[in-house]
Amino acid sequence: MSLKRRVSLDFKRRNEFSKFELDKICFSFFINTNLLKNKTRYLYQFVLYNKGLNNKNITKIINRCIWTGKTKWVLRRFKLSRMSIKNAAAKGLLMGTRKAKW
Repeated sequence: MSLKRRVSLDFKRRNEFSKFELDKICFSFFINTNLLKNKTRYLYQFVLYNKGLNNKNITKIINRCIWTGKTKWVLRRFKLSRMSIKNAAAKGLLMGTRKAKW
């Protein structure tokens, strides 16, 4: 799978998660509550499964570097990988960073 495809797939997963987050919380409440009969709870589980909300988990979302698309060592603050930050700081592209001298 190409890098461009992986990034677009991750973007799609993020959008789907934010779109269906409230629905998933509501369905989880109905499934886990003791106020409903078992038959009704199974019906909600069936609807949750058929709506495909189980595939839209936050655990499926992967942080990627916005420059290289790598998944390892991505810092959330910059959304860049460690090597991208190192290269950008060396070139002076990041404000407030400079190369350390010992």
